[in-house]
Amino acid sequence: LGEGWWGLDGAVVVLFSLVLLTRGWWWTAAGAVAMVLGALSLYARPAPIPDDCLGVPALTAAFELSIVVAIVLFREALTRQWARASDVRSRAEALRIATEVREATGRARDARVDAVLAATVPLLDTLASGLAGPEDDGVRRQCATAESALRSLLTLGPAYDALRDVLGEAVLAAYAQGSAIEVMPAFGDVSLPSDPDALDPDPSSTLQPATATPPAVEPLRALLGEVVTMLPAQGSATAALIRGPEGSSLTLVSDIALAPLPVAIGRDLAAAGLLLDQAQVGTQSLVEVRWS
Repeated sequence: LGEGWWGLDGAVVVLFSLVLLTRGWWWTAAGAVAMVLGALSLYARPAPIPDDCLGVPALTAAFELSIVVAIVLFREALTRQWARASDVRSRAEALRIATEVREATGRARDARVDAVLAATVPLLDTLASGLAGPEDDGVRRQCATAESALRSLLTLGPAYDALRDVLGEAVLAAYAQGSAIEVMPAFGDVSLPSDPDALDPDPSSTLQPATATPPAVEPLRALLGEVVTMLPAQGSATAALIRGPEGSSLTLVSDIALAPLPVAIGRDLAAAGLLLDQAQVGTQSLVEVRWS
């Protein structure tokens, strides 16, 4: 079309348009081939070639074609650089947000430790003044409860994430009512799934939205809150995070028999990709949450 109306200069204009408006090589290559064939057809005609149709000599046409190819290569290089820079920016932003979240959860952990320490001040003052002694059973129970809460909160750090944040809330809530949630050191790298389709996560995804709260947090918070509510004063439950070949689990073993957990909690956990099991073993209860 360009050659027919404006000569080879018009063909270059059409090729420029193809380069700027398309991303692939096919249309550009087809336009370049058509330009060369058009130029050759002008010289292959038996009749004399009018000057206004020939436009420019073949050497100039080849030079203009090389400019088009250079523009194509330059565009491709710019596209690759833009994609690489965009990826670097995305990763830097994700790292910045993840750092802010980690620092915020770390501050929450420190605040809970401070709360337990502050609650023990009256007890320590009583012991220091001689109004109570270590042989008193009530004092010993209070000391044991505070020691268990502090040890559990410190066990959850320093890798503090959404899962450990929820466990920290449960530890502090249990301590406030005189019971205990004792957290064992984790067996392996355990974290909550961040993908709503948690039972079948996409392994090719390398960047997760750091600002998004894992969907399992609220159901898990409700579960732990229910367990803490069922624990009597001076009661306790042991929590263990385990990473196995088939996935991760949070296991709670209480020293008393717990009532059956509400069906809604199990349904909400299942919707977030977590499976809930509860069993009675003699006078103890086992609550296990599993995910892959």
